[in-house]
Amino acid sequence: MPGAAGEPALVIAASARRLRRAVGLTAWAALEELVVDAVPLPLGGLGAQASARALAARLGVSKDTAAGALRRLASVGLLRREDHRDAARGVFARSVYVIDAARLDESGIRRHATQPARSRRRGAVRIPVARADGQASLFDLAALEEQ
Repeated sequence: MPGAAGEPALVIAASARRLRRAVGLTAWAALEELVVDAVPLPLGGLGAQASARALAARLGVSKDTAAGALRRLASVGLLRREDHRDAARGVFARSVYVIDAARLDESGIRRHATQPARSRRRGAVRIPVARADGQASLFDLAALEEQ
């Protein structure tokens, strides 16, 4: 299930297992969703506009479960939430989750803007990321390994 040229790709090294165990599978899947949709920020890191409701819908979990996953990721320092207000109405317009890209890199997770060349590094798995219905997931590793 290789991604098209120009699509972002996640590189997950074997060293990321420790982080996955530490945050739990739901928070791990939430992190994957956020990193997939993230865009580079001017001062470094990645930013993903999201809500617990939207994340819950994409993960197939309840809103409270998705919110808990976001809190868990924030508690371990992988991301922080920035709320932006609509000045005219005085309400929150959107939330942006700022992902610490350096911390991800230290944990064995890298996001590439384009599909990188095949890794020669042992223990690394490349997961193509699609933006439409056929979105790849960490849970699709078995399908990727069959190819």
